[in-house]
Amino acid sequence: MKSFFLFFLLISNSVFVHAQYYTFAHFTEPYSEFTDGTLMNFDSICNWDVAPPLVSIGFPMPYFNTSFSSLRVDQSFLLSDNLSTVAGEEILAQLFIFSAGFNLNPSAANSAVRFKTTGPQGSRLFQLQFKDLTIQNDSIGNDRCNFQLHLYEENGRIEFRAGAFQISQNDGYFTNENGVTSGILLYDEANGTIFPGSVFLMDAANAPNPLLSPNIDTVPTVVGHPTEGRVYQFNRIILGLETTEENNLVEIYPNPFKDNITVKCSNIEYCKLTVFDISGRQLLNLPITTTEQTFFLQELIPGAYLLQLSGKSAPFYFKLLKK
Repeated sequence: MKSFFLFFLLISNSVFVHAQYYTFAHFTEPYSEFTDGTLMNFDSICNWDVAPPLVSIGFPMPYFNTSFSSLRVDQSFLLSDNLSTVAGEEILAQLFIFSAGFNLNPSAANSAVRFKTTGPQGSRLFQLQFKDLTIQNDSIGNDRCNFQLHLYEENGRIEFRAGAFQISQNDGYFTNENGVTSGILLYDEANGTIFPGSVFLMDAANAPNPLLSPNIDTVPTVVGHPTEGRVYQFNRIILGLETTEENNLVEIYPNPFKDNITVKCSNIEYCKLTVFDISGRQLLNLPITTTEQTFFLQELIPGAYLLQLSGKSAPFYFKLLKK
């Protein structure tokens, strides 16, 4: 069962200005290793004397209120080049998949870092895979890490996927409270600050909770490491756009409302209505069975809410006010 958390993002004093939500989900599905794609030179990734190697993802990846088309692959994080066009401003995308206070190394012939981009234009998928990597200070010599990054062109979804972890040392990297660092952020390097809306995960690795808008002094870790098949999923949602294809397919009224709302769809492809409060707490989960349906929401107190329509298509979101 998926667990969802919602984040409200307001970025100001920059070219990156827009109202936006992110959702976070964690769940389990089979880990699928791939053996094709482009094989990277691991020595270049491990070389501290030069910039990490740059990988083209093959499309502009939506990210916060901007996009990137390439990432630098480091041992413990992924980094974009400067995304800002403002003089003196240096804004970087930074992704931590399953990072810790260690250096990764190839273990043997089976170790590899590879990437590939698949799918038609508009729906491309970028995959970056770390296979069978060791920890540099592993005194026993049998620890292994496997994980992937998935980036989706169509909706800006980001997924961190855990493969098999073989961790035998109680070294504080994966088995104690100081587990892996995992999260997404937009970083203002010139001022040394993290943009509001950036997310890091904490608590149990298989049931993490998000920390919204951390600062560089309080970056948390999860406890331990995720088991094989665990997926951390970050969904990017833009609100407030008035001319979209979905707005032509779905109508919700009245807004603001007092006691009830009507959801009118061109079809019942959207088969479920979920209501969240502004803190991200799920309040109601209601089925949609007809193309025009009224929902009675008297139990909601006056205020702002986020409605999610989901079904066969990608989820669609509305802001709604109760008076």
